[in-house]
Amino acid sequence: MIDIVGLVHTFGYLGVFLASLIGSATIILPVPSFALVIAAGSQLDPLWVGVISGTGAAIGELTGYGLGYGIYHARNKFNQRKKAVLLKQDKSFKGDWDEKISKLCEKINSLRENQHNIIRQKDL
Repeated sequence: MIDIVGLVHTFGYLGVFLASLIGSATIILPVPSFALVIAAGSQLDPLWVGVISGTGAAIGELTGYGLGYGIYHARNKFNQRKKAVLLKQDKSFKGDWDEKISKLCEKINSLRENQHNIIRQKDL
């Protein structure tokens, strides 16, 4: 496990940068690195601690963005391949799916409205 407090004491400003980067790069488990940055500001120059920790936090947050971006594009490629396979297997897949889906949505909405009207009549 990474000792974030040891990073600041050992490496100074580089430790502040790495602590902020690691603290912001975690996606699932939060790491409280901001309290450490505040404590480091009492030992080092607070202006540079703020600038360096802000830079490290911004770069750390980009890891989550990059992961989401990569997953989004990988999923789109998978869906395109899956759709191509379905189109090859079933030529009727190109049919009037928009119309079928809209009719299904209309039926669901009419059932919902009927249920709402029944409930409203029971309340009266």
